[in-house]
Amino acid sequence: MAILKDAKQNGNYVELSIKRHIPGESEGSRMYFQYVELNRMQYELEFGWTNMVVESYIEATSQFPLPQLHGLYSSFEKHLYELSWINMDMSNDQYKLHFYGSDQDFELIALAEDIRTFGNDLNAEWQHIISIS
Repeated sequence: MAILKDAKQNGNYVELSIKRHIPGESEGSRMYFQYVELNRMQYELEFGWTNMVVESYIEATSQFPLPQLHGLYSSFEKHLYELSWINMDMSNDQYKLHFYGSDQDFELIALAEDIRTFGNDLNAEWQHIISIS
């Protein structure tokens, strides 16, 4: 499970994990997501993403911030289809992240290194689940 904690507000974080995987680029994976604010769950969601979207999300977060994305990652999926960001503090590489989806709309503040760790943790889980699928 990949966890990204808010750098400014203790008790705010997101969790994302991969529950199931069907091999093939156009096939899909079952994802589990939570957004917790002040240690209280705000969103809990189990949903599907195509494997292509999982891989592009991993790339966008593990190599954050990709200059070619110009502060915006989006997909064609219904849930968590957009992640946008602005650099809040150049001196410590702090970003305000905005998560959007059909029923999701919230923000977190995180350091770029923490976002990359989140993406790398998700990638480690991805590599494991595709190795056993």
